[in-house]
Amino acid sequence: MEKVLIVEDKQELGRKICDDLKYMGYEVVSIVESAGEVVDAIKENTPDIVIMELLFNDGADSVETAMELHLDFDIPVVYIVSETDDELVERAKLTQPSGFLTKPFGAGELNTVLKSALYKHGFDKKMKQYADNLELIVEERTDQLIAANRKLEAEIIRRKKVDSHIRKLHRAIEQSSSLVVITDVEGNIEYANPKFTDLTGYSTSEVMGENLKILNSGEHPDDVFEGMWSTIKSGKKWNGELCNKKKNGELYWESASISPLRDPNGVITNFIKDSWDISERSSRQNA
Repeated sequence: MEKVLIVEDKQELGRKICDDLKYMGYEVVSIVESAGEVVDAIKENTPDIVIMELLFNDGADSVETAMELHLDFDIPVVYIVSETDDELVERAKLTQPSGFLTKPFGAGELNTVLKSALYKHGFDKKMKQYADNLELIVEERTDQLIAANRKLEAEIIRRKKVDSHIRKLHRAIEQSSSLVVITDVEGNIEYANPKFTDLTGYSTSEVMGENLKILNSGEHPDDVFEGMWSTIKSGKKWNGELCNKKKNGELYWESASISPLRDPNGVITNFIKDSWDISERSSRQNA
C-alpha cells in the first residue's frame, strides 16, 4: 500500500483528497497545511509520494520545498494547481514534478495521476540504477582496458628488445668468421651462415634440409660419429676435429663444437655446430 502525504491549506479539499485516497486503497500518512511542515512530516512518515498545493492562501508557493524534496529525498511530487497559475506552473516545472492536478478534479483523475506519477518515479529510479550500474561497468571495463593496454605496451617494448637482440645475434652469426650450422635432432640442416657456404662451396638453398652427412669425407671411423651423437643427444657439448669434404670434393679440417638447443620445457629441439677451418694447421702438422 502506497503512503501519501497531503499538503493542502484548504481543509475541505484536503479532507476530500484524503477520503478519496483511502477509498482507493492508499494510506494517507498525514495532512499538513503549509510547505514549512513538509520536511518534518516526510522524516516522520516516509511517504512514497506527496500531493502538494502549489499556491497557498497566504500567497506563498511550494516550489522551493518541492525542489528540496526532489534533491534531498527523491520523493515524487504532484502539484495541485488552478487554471490561473500558469506563470507559477512554469516555475514549478523546474522541480521536475511527477504530475499536476488541476482544480477541480475528481477521484478518477486523482487516481490516474497518482498511479502515473508512482509508475514514472519507479521507472526513473530503475533507469537511474541501470545507468549507475552501466557507468560502473564502463568504469571497470575502462580500467581493465587501460591495464590491458599498459600490459600490451610493456609486452610490445619487451618484444622489441627481444627482436633487437635476436637481430643482433643473427648479424653476429651471419658475419662470424666461424662456420655456423643449425640442424634438427636428426642432423638435417636448417641454417648455415655465409662462412659455411663460402668454405664448402654449397649454396644455402643446396644444403637446406640436407643431412650433415653430405660433408662426410669417409676419413673417420663410424665410432667417431656414434660417440659424437651419443654425447650431444644426452644434452652435453661435443668438441673435436673433423675432416670434411667440400662440394668440389676437396677435403678440409675443422675444429668443431656442437651443442644442443632446448625449448622452454628443456626438450632438445636442435643442434648448433660452431667450427673453424684448421686446414692450414693440419697441413703443417702433417708436413
